[in-house]
Amino acid sequence: MEARRIEIVNLDFIKIGPRHRELREEQVSSLVQSIAKIGLQTPITVRQATPEDDMILVAGAHRLEACKRLFMDEIEAFVIENDDEEAARMWEIAENLHRAELTALERDEHVSEWIQLAEKKRADLISSQVGTKLKTDSNPKGAGRNEEGVRAAARELKIDKNAAHRAVKVAGLSDEAKDAAKETGLDDNRSALLDAAAKSKEQQADRIRQIAREKEMRRQLRQQKPDDPAERQINALHKAWDAADSDARARFLENIGVTSFVGIEL
Repeated sequence: MEARRIEIVNLDFIKIGPRHRELREEQVSSLVQSIAKIGLQTPITVRQATPEDDMILVAGAHRLEACKRLFMDEIEAFVIENDDEEAARMWEIAENLHRAELTALERDEHVSEWIQLAEKKRADLISSQVGTKLKTDSNPKGAGRNEEGVRAAARELKIDKNAAHRAVKVAGLSDEAKDAAKETGLDDNRSALLDAAAKSKEQQADRIRQIAREKEMRRQLRQQKPDDPAERQINALHKAWDAADSDARARFLENIGVTSFVGIEL
């Protein structure tokens, strides 16, 4: 990333490019209240190729919208001097991963896209230096994905390497499966997403819907004996299990002596 400076920018000078993520009304409303009380605590980030060019929003769409609703004329912003669209998108992804409230599906899509962009930049660099190229969509006969690409993403995004691998799997779900996950509320359930990702593209959406039906059946069964103390404890265990991610579930099973996970939904 190129030089960065902090400026006070007129809101009218900030342009918003294609939206990568929809605004969340509850997040904007919360920011409106917070900014009204204590001011903007974290500047937004914009990109400007040259001093004569428009300022393009890179990160901070919710903060920008909150300031507009408060009828503010100016906002504090990190200004990046860079005309590299891909680098700007990587900056946006990195900031969203550490600041935004994302569902599991959104987070994994962000991580996977970051890895793809980083691999493309690396492939372009190698191509310019030695005339060879790694595998990309435009070069399917090139070398395959380098494991170092995932490790580099994990280091630079400050996430676990296994989480990066899982993100690529989840992001590879079919569009129909992703839509089904959003419709059923499973877009924030990584275990369900990974379960579906292990199926063929044609089966993924049906698997998501099946998991949703099974969860609803378990919920209804847990409600049948609400006054039974033991049943309330079982309900609490079910809720804790459903809320945990696959790593936590696996570690819990190991802690209680379960060594084989065959048939267990992680």
